[in-house]
Amino acid sequence: MTGSWMEPDAEILLRAAGALRQFLWQGAAIGALFAVADALLVEASPRVRYAAGCAALALMLAAPAATFAGMPSRVRDSRIASPAASTSAAASPASAPAAAPGTSPSHRGGAHPDPLAPWIVGAWLAGVTGLSLRLVAACLAVDRLRRRRSRSVPPALEARLAAIASRMGVTRTVRLLESASVRIPGVVGALRPAVLLPVGIASGLTAGQMDALLAHELAHVARRDYLVHLVQAFAETLLFFHPAVWWVSHRIRVERELVCDDLAVAATGDALLYARALLAVEERRLAPAAARLAMAADGGGGGGAGLSARIRRLAGRAPARASAPAPWIAGVLALSSALALGAAARTREITAIPRPATSAEPSAAGDASAAAPAIARPAEIARPFTAPEPAATPEPPRPAAHPQTAPAPARTPVATLSPDDLIAFRIHGVTPEFVESIRAEGYDHAAPDDLLALRIHGVTPAYIRDMTKVLGRQPLEEYVAFRIHGLTPESVGELRASFARLSADDALALRIHGATPEFVREMRGAGFASLSADDAIAFRIHGVTPEFVGQMRGAGFASLSADDAIAFRIHGVTPEFVGEMRALGFHDLSADDAVAFRIHGVTPEFVHEMRDLGLSGAGLSADDAVAFRIHGVTPEFVRELRGLGYAALSAEDLTDFRIHGLTPEAIRKLNARAGRRLSPDELIERRIHVDDEEDFR
Repeated sequence: MTGSWMEPDAEILLRAAGALRQFLWQGAAIGALFAVADALLVEASPRVRYAAGCAALALMLAAPAATFAGMPSRVRDSRIASPAASTSAAASPASAPAAAPGTSPSHRGGAHPDPLAPWIVGAWLAGVTGLSLRLVAACLAVDRLRRRRSRSVPPALEARLAAIASRMGVTRTVRLLESASVRIPGVVGALRPAVLLPVGIASGLTAGQMDALLAHELAHVARRDYLVHLVQAFAETLLFFHPAVWWVSHRIRVERELVCDDLAVAATGDALLYARALLAVEERRLAPAAARLAMAADGGGGGGAGLSARIRRLAGRAPARASAPAPWIAGVLALSSALALGAAARTREITAIPRPATSAEPSAAGDASAAAPAIARPAEIARPFTAPEPAATPEPPRPAAHPQTAPAPARTPVATLSPDDLIAFRIHGVTPEFVESIRAEGYDHAAPDDLLALRIHGVTPAYIRDMTKVLGRQPLEEYVAFRIHGLTPESVGELRASFARLSADDALALRIHGATPEFVREMRGAGFASLSADDAIAFRIHGVTPEFVGQMRGAGFASLSADDAIAFRIHGVTPEFVGEMRALGFHDLSADDAVAFRIHGVTPEFVHEMRDLGLSGAGLSADDAVAFRIHGVTPEFVRELRGLGYAALSAEDLTDFRIHGLTPEAIRKLNARAGRRLSPDELIERRIHVDDEEDFR
């Protein structure tokens, strides 16, 4: 290629432009395959859909790199070469040698293989640079948020976090901080993770709800989701121009939250409790004074409708799916337009960008112009929601021009609608008549989101009236939840026959968890005559059935309470376990003792070892066994003490030794100081009053 315009830098430029062009269809193909897989995996676990999304994003990152590396070195002879340039070269073969060696392509009058390559790569570099700067600024802001704009939490909260981390198997050190700059909990930091809590959030949640939220954040830490998040940011920065990349990355974020939701429920054992915690966080996030900050703290899409969908999924055990893939359809249209632009530019040998853009635009612009009248013209939709002029008096001609909308300015407007609201209203059929019918039910200040939810889920004014008669007036979102879970006035009436006092929350929770009137009758027949709605819900959540109750009563718990039955199921107290422990000498085992055994790990194997050492039956009570496990009295510890001559220690002595730190080493030092073997009481007394603590460390 001596004498050719093809310099090494120019060749890299053309290869880069070719890789970017090729990724237009490669990204679309990968995105389409993932869309099909995502639809087929609708019933699969979120973990499977999350893995599919990560695989798709990895393929998107690898595709342009592989294309760039696999292109031939003579780019002028590859598919990037302009058809017009090839035709020109074939028509006048003698004209090529006439050009001076090294002449710039711009001086060759159409001989440049790809006149758009500098523009494509330049635009791409500008986009990558801008997004990289934004990413660096975001990282610095997060670091500043953790270092300078946060504070330590009370020790009680730190202890709760440590307990939950131990339960979930999280061994990494995780800091817990409060920040006035966040509205929802979140995890920051890949190497030194920290959980940021909004200031005062603990005061608005129960201890169980707080544990559930902490478990969700620890799930992110355990899975190292922050590293995957950084990879997503890298992909979105390099491939920012492709809508499919952003859509796949969004789906990964959605499924990641669902995976962590499942881990949080597994750690706490109560899906309804966790759903209520998320609902409390959502209400806090949507506080009117902090709407803008909430969007930033939410990471750009984690809350809002996404959080509402997660709450519905937890409450109803239905898979949370994204709405109709409108972003994907828009992405396909955008890619089609981009491909058309490139084809037009290469075919017509146009070196300037504006003309291909206008020639390829009509398909997309035509769609937009066709849709525009449907949004901009219908005054009958926009007028009821546009706030009237505060000091203006209606002019006489206005009612004459629009007699059917004359009363509208006198009504309190629902809200000021955005263009997105108007589009959504058109799609889902939120008409002025529907809005007026909802207002007639007493909801003058209905939010646009509520109106959309009512239409999407088929909540009619008649349904609202019927449900209000049996459950009292409720917020509009409650009627949506009623409809989603199939709660009807008839089903509420059946539940009312079982529970004299039934709130709307109780009716919804009973419906969600399948606590039917038949189930309630069976449980009352099993001995729970005063069964409350909360007990029935807890029974269904934890799997307390009439069969289980009968088995536990047959195992010796004749007066089993509802709380005992629930505790048995939570901690794994089974008839088999109770039978084994009673066979080992715990004949008077109570329900509390059985639960304590399971909580603290008093197993038949542990009791066997203690019995072999002479501590069992009458010599080892249930309280002693639990105290041994709490304070670390192990068979090895007992054997070491017997080796020092303390063979007749009671269970109380063994526990006291561990409480006061009387290890075998400490006992040897105390005996050496006294010049004799001290008694157990003397050892404890001297250990309490020892002056030099360093001797026993």
